[in-house]
Amino acid sequence: MKPTLPKMDSAYTFIKAYRRSKGYSENRNRAFRDTRELLSVLDEISEHYEKHFVSKKNSDELRTVFSVSYPLREYQEFIRAQVLTPLDLAYTSSFAYAYRRGLSTKDNAKVHEKSRYMLKLDIRHFFESTRKRLVFATFEKYTSYNRSILGILTKLVCYNGSLCQGACTSPTIANLVLADFDASVGLFCDGLGIRYTRYCDDMTFSSPFEFEAKNVEEFVRLQLKPLRYSLNDRKTRFFRPGQRLEVTGAVVNTRVRAPREYRQKIRQDLYYINKYGFIFHLEKTRPSWYSGKATEYDILHLLKIMKGRIAYVKMLDPDDPFASNARKELDAAALRYGVGDLSKMQDRQISFEIENAKILRFMTLEERLQRSVSPEVHLMVWHAMRGLEYHPEGNGGFVSDEEDDGLFSDERDVRDNRCFADEGHTSMQDANDTLPFEAVNFPTFDEVSIPPFDEDFPTFDEHRIPSFDEVIVPSPDEDKTPPLGNEFPDD
Repeated sequence: MKPTLPKMDSAYTFIKAYRRSKGYSENRNRAFRDTRELLSVLDEISEHYEKHFVSKKNSDELRTVFSVSYPLREYQEFIRAQVLTPLDLAYTSSFAYAYRRGLSTKDNAKVHEKSRYMLKLDIRHFFESTRKRLVFATFEKYTSYNRSILGILTKLVCYNGSLCQGACTSPTIANLVLADFDASVGLFCDGLGIRYTRYCDDMTFSSPFEFEAKNVEEFVRLQLKPLRYSLNDRKTRFFRPGQRLEVTGAVVNTRVRAPREYRQKIRQDLYYINKYGFIFHLEKTRPSWYSGKATEYDILHLLKIMKGRIAYVKMLDPDDPFASNARKELDAAALRYGVGDLSKMQDRQISFEIENAKILRFMTLEERLQRSVSPEVHLMVWHAMRGLEYHPEGNGGFVSDEEDDGLFSDERDVRDNRCFADEGHTSMQDANDTLPFEAVNFPTFDEVSIPPFDEDFPTFDEHRIPSFDEVIVPSPDEDKTPPLGNEFPDD
């Protein structure tokens, strides 16, 4: 049964489907405006990507990761939710375990439990090698869209002619590209009694009996050649009985469990926390470039990291007593050093912010003040509306005009008119568009006098809100009616 996809045949219908998924009104003028914005994004697609470098595990190489800016990120989220998710459920191979809802690294490792022989292969530069030709062909194969929409979809999800790490669409597309490859390799391995799984670019072959690893490797190379992929020979490994078999970070020799080194690191951290306390341990283990004393937020972060590591050990092996004992020891240390109450307080605050973010963004300022919402929550909600990260000690909640221009007018209208609607507060549309939600008593338009040409007119920087010293407030006995006509000086 074919999945149900949104009907699209042009850039305009793409925008209509996008707006419908967002719950926007059926406004033709705004749809045409957003279509022009989409075409502008397509013409300058590379400007919406920012490159970052992350160190690879157990290697001196750097991994290139991209962050996607607004509004391209919104288009990709729409493609992922409305197009790729139905295709993933219908066509992605059962041998693929990465980036799929309900599956984890444990599910991938459990397939190879109690194996004795194992072959591990890796695809070189997986995402970068997935060229737009393959992406276009994949969309064409699994959808009934015309070439216009296929071209728009391909261009929106590719960077410099290929997939990139960091875009939310890349993982699902990569799985769909390799769907036929997984089916061929899986059928080949079933005939030989070999278990096969693929987790992103890592392929694992295992069996309780010895098999010819060279034959499997050559068959994989043969299947990858039409797709123009190649194997990373440095990561090719064949394991025999007596060696530790590890799959996606879990040991599978006898049962799925965390590696010994991982458990020893948890045991070591718990020992130093119990002996010297959270602050001392945190300051000793932080990077050398991190200066200053540890704050309560740093301690909370360390506590959450430790809980997460212990939870990972318990997830891999629920019957392992190490995880239960380690959690009890961590909770006892948190209680001894007074960190437990802080953790509960922060958990409640975070839970409140997540559950009430959508409610708060549509409340007026007076309604939020009646609920006694803290200013920090105002800032966090304001940032969450735009998909931005909130840094309490950063710029105080202010954003640049470029970030504000990236907000669709529909969302801006909701923000301006609902949050500052006729409650005795000035609208953010004209005077306060770059400020977060807070009480700011700007003069109304009727209270501002526009000087004639022969007077000194204050010069304002573009996109900057004038201060009270830069506007002229008329006295009560003067006419408050603003002058009409073309009386604004040309900037």
